[in-house]
Amino acid sequence: MAVQFVAESTLKLLLAVPVYGADLRILFIGNSLTYSNDLPSMVRRIGELDGRRIETAMVAAPKPISIIVPWAAGGATDQVTRVAAAELEEALGAKIVKMEAVEHDELLAWTSHSPHAVSTALALALSEAGIVHRQLGRGGRDVTRLAASSPDVWTSILLDNAAAVEASLVAVERQVKGFRSLLSARDRDGIRARLSKARDWSGPGSGG
Repeated sequence: MAVQFVAESTLKLLLAVPVYGADLRILFIGNSLTYSNDLPSMVRRIGELDGRRIETAMVAAPKPISIIVPWAAGGATDQVTRVAAAELEEALGAKIVKMEAVEHDELLAWTSHSPHAVSTALALALSEAGIVHRQLGRGGRDVTRLAASSPDVWTSILLDNAAAVEASLVAVERQVKGFRSLLSARDRDGIRARLSKARDWSGPGSGG
């Protein structure tokens, strides 16, 4: 696999660099390739095979770049942002999306913050059930991957956007409750319909 080869080649260079202590700290700056293939996790796993503990962070843009405007539309800042966005699109060759701060916070609650909370909740439930991480299949590892992030960083993130995250989690809880009801009723058609709807949303051609 090309991405695997790139990660291994990059890591060989990094492991050859003298560092103080046993750890490496690597910041990945990339694009959708870096993001969608989760190169930081790949490099961490390769490092483990070499007996090295590697801490990673990532700055990558899998989607259009957003400019956050903390004031209402129509003001001077809004007008300047529109001009700047057009110039940045031309200079960077990337789609620039302008949004107000409240809209941004609500979007991130859905797309980043509540997924992290759900991942954490599942990790805690697995721990309470006596299941260790090495027992997880690919699906379990994928869903709980976010739970391995820094508690200090994510405590601040969740609290800073608490109202929007709470609202999104209410919707998640409603979906989980609905799934439980279908399971209790052994409603095969209902379960399949729900799985199909989720598959259609997340699959190829969904517009994501």
